[in-house]
Amino acid sequence: MIVCSEYIIIWLDSDTERLEDYRDMKREFQMALEENSAVRLNLYGSFGLFGWALHTYFNPILFEDNREQTLRCIKDNADKKIILIESPSLARWIIPHVLKYNLSVEACYIFYVHIKYHVDWALEYVDYGLDLKMFDFETDLMAKLRRDMSKRLPNSNIYLKLHSILTLLFKSLRLLEFIFEVILHIEKVKILASGFIQLSKTFFRPSRSP
Repeated sequence: MIVCSEYIIIWLDSDTERLEDYRDMKREFQMALEENSAVRLNLYGSFGLFGWALHTYFNPILFEDNREQTLRCIKDNADKKIILIESPSLARWIIPHVLKYNLSVEACYIFYVHIKYHVDWALEYVDYGLDLKMFDFETDLMAKLRRDMSKRLPNSNIYLKLHSILTLLFKSLRLLEFIFEVILHIEKVKILASGFIQLSKTFFRPSRSP
């Protein structure tokens, strides 16, 4: 597959390694990008405007489960800058090929719950100058990915600052909405209480002596 953008993000993992949490994180990542590509800003998502910027400047973001197809995609886009997110077993297979053919992989992020069992072999490739990072917590992966990608995005600081401002504004509006709902609820309680008092006076009005 040949693509037209300067950067390509490839998320590579196999079906057998998709733990439930991993699938949820990947699904959230993909949904955030799809929603923001339609210019529907998801301020509560992990990426918000940043996700929209990622989709704009790193389009397409490819989700692969076949290592041979991934390697072919990297070769077909030798003039692009590739960002890889992958599981350890697939990384262990594809990284030697990247080094052997001197492919244009700018960074490699390895994510797995039990990452400590894969540190030794991964460190060997760092000596070759490969920008390789390993994570066992999804929040750490996303935070690092966000920081690294923001350095590569045009006007990234503008997107991140705007996202922060809009998020704060949105939360403030939600707070005001909550306060308004509380006030309305109190007023309704007052009206109900007043009606109950009037009704009580009607039923329990003392009878006049003859």
